[in-house]
Amino acid sequence: MYSIRVNFGTVRPVPFRESGCDREFLMRAGGYALVSEFDAEKFGGDAYNGIKELATRLIPDCVAGMTEEKPLMCPGNDSVLASRLEDALSKEGVRARVAIKLFAIDQSKSDEYAELFGEKIAEIAKETAAQAAHFPVVSLCYSRSSHGMMAGTCSHSSDTIEWNGDGTVTLTSAYGSSASNSRSVYSVTPEAAEKAREFAEKNGIAELSTQGIPTALCYDNFTSATISVTRDESARGGDRFETYTLNCGPSGMTFGRIEKELSDIIAECIRTGEYVTGSMSNPAGNFGGPGLFGMFSYDKPAAPEPPEPAEGEAEPGCWKCSKCGYTKNTGKFCAECGNSR
Repeated sequence: MYSIRVNFGTVRPVPFRESGCDREFLMRAGGYALVSEFDAEKFGGDAYNGIKELATRLIPDCVAGMTEEKPLMCPGNDSVLASRLEDALSKEGVRARVAIKLFAIDQSKSDEYAELFGEKIAEIAKETAAQAAHFPVVSLCYSRSSHGMMAGTCSHSSDTIEWNGDGTVTLTSAYGSSASNSRSVYSVTPEAAEKAREFAEKNGIAELSTQGIPTALCYDNFTSATISVTRDESARGGDRFETYTLNCGPSGMTFGRIEKELSDIIAECIRTGEYVTGSMSNPAGNFGGPGLFGMFSYDKPAAPEPPEPAEGEAEPGCWKCSKCGYTKNTGKFCAECGNSR
């Protein structure tokens, strides 16, 4: 269990140089550390401010060397900085998990940096997306599990976007707990579906899942999250579908930016899509018996298929034209010949 949460951030911009460039740039970084162990004697009676100053002081050393392989502002380097800062704090006797919330070029240098490295950063992001595009995403799932301290207080929710064989895309939102279960299915518009696929490819979810990036640790009363991507990898042979699961740890921390982006896409899928079907129930669960939670038990039945109209008869909700015989009219005049109803 973590004892304190320490917020930190650079007071002044941190200078750095990109590999092969003699110009100096400025960046800012900040976030928070969930501290589980520290030397109380070392920090005296003000551990919070002591650890805050230490974390802030370590940022420049952690940034140094991060530009050797690719520009500092490439996607994913915020997670690299968090991992480096955790290691540096550990050497100072502070055990903590770090979440970086601010990772940006200082405004005074942003235009110059974009002019010199913007295209290269975009090219690296494009190459990452192109590599992933060889194996199209067929399923994208964002799952959250709430871990309560008392029996019966845990819950699980998931949002799964699936690209179906018939060309349609659906979103299934599910929630389950000891008190209730629900499931809703939506059709997804092509525009929202494309954003979801681009999200998985641009952020390299499958690739990130294999890198073993350390995440924050919590022991009670928190929500953990995972992002799973299933790709069609038949082009490389072997099994056609391969699933990769990125363990995000406590929700909103190590991969907070990626989780927020995916949450926004899911919200758009629901907002712009169409509700298809759903169900809801209230099982007795850990509370036992058909009492308060069992008495409202409800399972929504699937809507019955409408009967096929007999040949020559009007379809349900429509009328048949007496002049031309058209059977799908809904207005006052026939859609085929203009004859009045």
